[in-house]
Amino acid sequence: MMRLRPRKEHINQALRLAALLLLAPLVAAAQAPEAAPSVTQTVFQWLNFALIIGAGWWAWKRLKVAFARQGERIAGAIAEAEAAHQKAQERLQAAEAKLAGIEAEAAEMRERAKRDSAAEALRIRALAEDEAARVERGAAAEIEAAERAALNRLREGAIAQTIERARALVAERLTPAIDARLLTRFVDSVGRSGRLS
Repeated sequence: MMRLRPRKEHINQALRLAALLLLAPLVAAAQAPEAAPSVTQTVFQWLNFALIIGAGWWAWKRLKVAFARQGERIAGAIAEAEAAHQKAQERLQAAEAKLAGIEAEAAEMRERAKRDSAAEALRIRALAEDEAARVERGAAAEIEAAERAALNRLREGAIAQTIERARALVAERLTPAIDARLLTRFVDSVGRSGRLS
């Protein structure tokens, strides 16, 4: 608003100067030592003067109103621009605050991700250790079962060898005389047990 007043003063001065320039020929004509003008010339000069003054006054009023409207439009545009600038500044500050908040939030998210990944690594390590222990227990059980099976096979083999050896020894030492004696003893024992019953 303060800037509009000097412009109005400049415009007023320009209009006064224009009016003086228009009136200067009339004033100069009036001061010139010519022959005395007739009444008709004087009346026309005064009518011309009044017409120019009236037209200047009418133009002055119209221009003054138009310049006032233009000044108001300019002042309104300046006020709107200042309001828009203020809103833009507020949005900029809000965006900067939001950006700072986003940076803090991103840092927090990175920290949370680090903690979560460390916890997940510990969980996976614990699961792997449990799985390794389970596999180890299973392998130990399989080894133990294989050892038992091997021992059983060894025993069976040893028993089979012992029986085979015993047969071979018996077959080697059993002569027809020993065979007959054993048969006689067996028959006697069966006969005695038959009498006892």
